[in-house]
Amino acid sequence: MRPVVIWGRDKEFEHVRVTEASFMMDNVDRPLRFVKFAIKRLNDRYNQIMIVTSCMNMPLTSLFKMIRRRWDIENTIFNNL
Repeated sequence: MRPVVIWGRDKEFEHVRVTEASFMMDNVDRPLRFVKFAIKRLNDRYNQIMIVTSCMNMPLTSLFKMIRRRWDIENTIFNNL
């Protein structure tokens, strides 16, 4: 895995540790990217988000924003249903 990137404090979290690696998978013609976001929230709780994608050039901050928005959408829809 590549070295850890740490983002500082935000309104929702104390810090986010990001690690990433690339790997090959059987029957897939291009490398895949594994990204793990380990989030320490302000209330001392921890969460993890893990992503596998074929998009190798998207910035980590964009991936993080996208997956968090998707999570918000899914939780809102499922809770409302």
